[in-house]
Amino acid sequence: MRNGGAGFDLTGVGFIKRISLGSLEVQAGAAEPNNDAAMAVLNRCLSDFPKGRIIGREMSFDVLTTKSGHQVVLEKVTYHVGFPRRPAWLDE
Repeated sequence: MRNGGAGFDLTGVGFIKRISLGSLEVQAGAAEPNNDAAMAVLNRCLSDFPKGRIIGREMSFDVLTTKSGHQVVLEKVTYHVGFPRRPAWLDE
């Protein structure tokens, strides 16, 4: 734990933003523009005022095997960022 053993109190969380990175779609590429935008929102949530904290994470993946026998792994990670209140700059 950080902060000298003092844990993070979830009772102060009044708003949760879910931000998904990646995709389980075969046609979606790794350099998809939505990933860049989602990463920018996640970074802003963790650095701007009011500063959010990651309170949860969902990880999903799928392994596909092509006709030639190659395996492709698709991954999607959803971060749950908690705030004391909804940031004014956050668009829904």
